[in-house]
Amino acid sequence: MRPATQTHGFWITERGSCVGRVEDNDLAGNAEGPTRLDTPPIGGRWERNHGDDEWD
Repeated sequence: MRPATQTHGFWITERGSCVGRVEDNDLAGNAEGPTRLDTPPIGGRWERNHGDDEWD
């Protein structure tokens, strides 16, 4: 198995925002973590997204 090179499965930068649905994603296996939120999501719906700790 090759080492992970992508830092995060989903990343909202300080210049970005997220409004809408983020659902049913496999965000596991990244070098640093499943998500990085430099700016918090604005409303929307975050459901059934899985990171590394949920597949153990």
